[in-house]
Amino acid sequence: MKDFPGIMTTPAFSVTPTLADVAGVIVKETAIVFKVSPRDIFGRSRKERLVWARHAAIAITREITGADNVKVGAVFRRDNATIHHAMRRFVQADTKAPPGVPACISELRRRLGL
Repeated sequence: MKDFPGIMTTPAFSVTPTLADVAGVIVKETAIVFKVSPRDIFGRSRKERLVWARHAAIAITREITGADNVKVGAVFRRDNATIHHAMRRFVQADTKAPPGVPACISELRRRLGL
């Protein structure tokens, strides 16, 4: 797992953050930037803004952790194919996303130190 500035380990415990810990931080930051709730990101809604927020959280979680689709899917309660689809869509964000989404993704990356 890459260094992640949003989750600090304490020298006393030398705890390595879990995939769920990292995803939790990413989901919270994604919710703030996209102005949605973390619950919405984990939810089933297909509203466009929520879908893009969900795709961003999934893709960045996978990018930071290097976890495979199955593990990321377990955290987000999605199957392997859905994670694969989110990754494909996230790559197309600059050209296919509605106005404002690429700026949100840039802000999210900045907030996460990426």
